[in-house]
Formats: sequence, structure tokens, C-alpha cells
Amino acid sequence: MDAKRTFPLYAWMTAGLLLITSFTLPGHFDIPYPAPVGPEFDAAQKIGPQQYLELHKPALVLIGDSQLYLGVDPEQLSRNLGVETYQIAVPGSGSAVWYLLMKNSLAESMHVPELVVITFRDTLLTLPGYRVTGRYFDLVDDYARKTEPVLLERAYLNQLNGLETAAERYVPLFSARREIREGLDRDVRYGLPRLAGCDEACVDDGIEAVFGRERLDPAALSSAVDAAQQSMFTPEAFDFDGQVERSLLPEIIRIADERGIRLVFVRLKTLIYPTLATEPPAMRMYMRALEAYLAARGAEFLDFSHDERLISAYFFDEMHFTTGGAQAFTDLLAQGLQPILRP
Repeated sequence: MDAKRTFPLYAWMTAGLLLITSFTLPGHFDIPYPAPVGPEFDAAQKIGPQQYLELHKPALVLIGDSQLYLGVDPEQLSRNLGVETYQIAVPGSGSAVWYLLMKNSLAESMHVPELVVITFRDTLLTLPGYRVTGRYFDLVDDYARKTEPVLLERAYLNQLNGLETAAERYVPLFSARREIREGLDRDVRYGLPRLAGCDEACVDDGIEAVFGRERLDPAALSSAVDAAQQSMFTPEAFDFDGQVERSLLPEIIRIADERGIRLVFVRLKTLIYPTLATEPPAMRMYMRALEAYLAARGAEFLDFSHDERLISAYFFDEMHFTTGGAQAFTDLLAQGLQPILRP
């Protein structure tokens, strides 16, 4: 076909699609028009962490992602330190989830732990937009309240450019993308089994039986380093002074101060930059700035990123420990935390 003829046709078809969806999608998904910029959080948040804190009253709480989940044995740590330990490890999470755990669980708990340890790698503490959209949004939503103005601004709005902001408000096909995707996912997941007499509960049970946590290969928690991971090592990410006040780190520290919570930030080792010699100079400058920032605000900092005792054989991929590696690191972490805990 002649490109001069087909292009106007496609342009008109696209314009027609945008026009039709602008009228139909807001009503179908109950989305106002113009749409608010940023996600809408579900008011039904998880209350498990707060309940556990008030019931068991742990002296030590650890917060982190899959590196914490696979890298620290809380029972072993409890034995080594002689205190009750509670581990809140959310695989796939970033500083947005850790901020919400501090704000909506620890700060609201009637029990104040003696020490809160936040484990992280590299520049994650100052990347509020890391893993907050797409399939990771549900992790954030699990711990968010209906209204989260600080999180909305720093993890979402600050990450959008002018074109994305306009599309979010005035193009329902864009602003309703999450609802559209979830609808398609649901149709694919439940549609065909329903024809065979298997309802949603039946499908969920089947998926859990085949792909449940007890059958999951730990390596599946960390596939190849993805695009989001690469965002940790950009020149912008290495600019600590330029990022910190736009991040959630000041809020985490503020919340801890208000509740009298002592914070310890623990930098974990990975095989991405396992030695000081392999670490980019920009990363070294970032970490020096971070350490000074935390010290000025009364927070402790432990850095295991280049610890030679954590050998490569302790890792099953670039970030996660084997069982033996977790045992070794738990002992090292206990040694680091021992002098920080009050006698």
C-alpha cells in the first residue's frame, strides 16, 4: 500500500480510538476525568507487621527485600544476640515499601523496638521510584494507606515528565493502563479454566500447588539484572546530594526520631562490585556522602559490601546468599550489631 495513503488512515484510526476510549474508559473503570496524577492506593492495608510487633514485642526488627529474606536467619540472629528478632523481608521491594513499613507499622505500633535494621544495596536508599510501578505496585499498595502524599510526590510524581503527566490526566487509555492490564490478566488466567468447570478458587489452588513458595527455586527471585536494577548505577543515582532530599530517606529518619527508634542501615554485599577495586569511583563518593549524612543524624551504618569473609561461593547469583552464605552472614551481622545494642 502507498505510505502516503496509509499513514493518514492510521492517524485517523488512532485519533478515533483515543476519542472513543476517552468517553468509555472513565465510566467503565470508574476513573474521574481528568484523572488524578499518580496511583490510587487501596485503603485495605496489611496489618500483620503491627500485630506481630505488639504481640511479640521484638527488640530487633529487620527490614529489607529478598537479600534479607535469603541472607539472614532471624532465629540464628536471635540466638547470637540473645534478643527477640522480627524480620520483615518483602522480596522485590525498595525504599518506598520500607518507608511505608516505618510509617504505617512501626510508628503506629504500641511497642517500640530497641533497634530497627534496614538492609540495602548500593544506591537504593535514595531511589524512591525504584520498583513502585507495574507488577511491583501491589507490594507498595499492600502497606499504603488511602492517602500517602509524601510517597505520591517522591516515588511517583517526581518521576514523571510533562508529557507523562498530561497523558496521565487527559488520556484514559494511558491512565487506565493498570486496570486494563489486570482485566486482561484475569481473562487469561481464569477464562479457559472456567469453561472446564474450574472457578477462580480452583485456578488459584492449582497455581499455588505448581508454583507455590515451597516449590520455588530461590534463583527465580533474581533473574538477570533488569532495567530497574540498571537505574541504580546511573550518574544521576550516584549524585547523593542531588537525590537525598527528593528521596524517602529523610522521612524514614524523621519517623524514627519521632518514635524514639534507633536506626541501623546495613549495606549488603553483592557480586556486582564485590571489592573496593571493582567499585566505580562515583559509588565510593556516594557511599562516603551517605555515611556522613547518616552519622550527622544519629543513625548507625554497617558496610559489608567488600567484606572478604563473604566469598563468592556463598552466592548462588549476583545478589543472594546460599544457605551456607546466609549462616555466615548472619554471624557477621550479629557481630556488627552486638556493640550497638544496649547492654
